[in-house]
Amino acid sequence: MCYINLLLWPSYANILFPLFSHLLTGMGLNLSIKKIIFNSMIKTNGERLVKVDHSSVKQIAGRAGRRNSAYPNGEVTCRDPDDMTWLKEAMATDITPLKQAGLIPTKSHIESFTKHMELYGASEKDLQLHRILRKFSDMSQLKGDFFICKKQGMELISMWLKDIDNLSPGDKFSLCMSPVMENCPKSKAVFMRYIETFSNGKVSRS
Repeated sequence: MCYINLLLWPSYANILFPLFSHLLTGMGLNLSIKKIIFNSMIKTNGERLVKVDHSSVKQIAGRAGRRNSAYPNGEVTCRDPDDMTWLKEAMATDITPLKQAGLIPTKSHIESFTKHMELYGASEKDLQLHRILRKFSDMSQLKGDFFICKKQGMELISMWLKDIDNLSPGDKFSLCMSPVMENCPKSKAVFMRYIETFSNGKVSRS
C-alpha cells in the first residue's frame, strides 16, 4: 500500500475509531467521516513511484464531511508535514476536464468473446488469453473519446500465466488486473509466487 488514509467516524457510543484505507477510498465511501489523514503523497502507477495527482487528492479528501451528518465540514491533513505543500496545492487546483476515458473489458466480456471464438473454429493457440485480449482489442469499436486501457500490461501478465493449466481463462483474466509493476523483477516474482499458491488451491477464490 503506497499511502493510507485515516478516517474517523462516530460509533454508537460517540467514540472515534480509525479506519485505514487506500486509493479506493476516493471511489465513493459513504460514511460519516470527520478527517482524512494522508500517510504519504506517493504511490505507484504500475511503473514507477509518483505523487498522487490533484484529482485523486481532491476526490479522497472529499470523503471527509457530509451534509446532514455529524460532520458536515470535513478536515484533511498529512502525517508528514513535508506533504502539506502538495496537499494545499492540490486542494487549490481546478480539475482539468477529461478529454478521454479508458475502458477495460470485464471477465464476462472475455469469457463470452472466447466462447464465440471457439464457435468460429479458433485454434487452441489462438484461444490463449494474451491472443484473446489482443483480438478483443483489435475488434473493439469505441465511439466518442474512449479507448481500451491497460492493453499492454494485461497482455504481458497473461503471457506469464499461459503455461499454468489449472486456472480457468476467467481466473487468469481477473489476475491480469493485479497491480503488478510489469518491468520490476521483484514485483513479478512476488506475483508469480502468489499465482502458484492460488492455482494450487491454497488461497480462497470466494
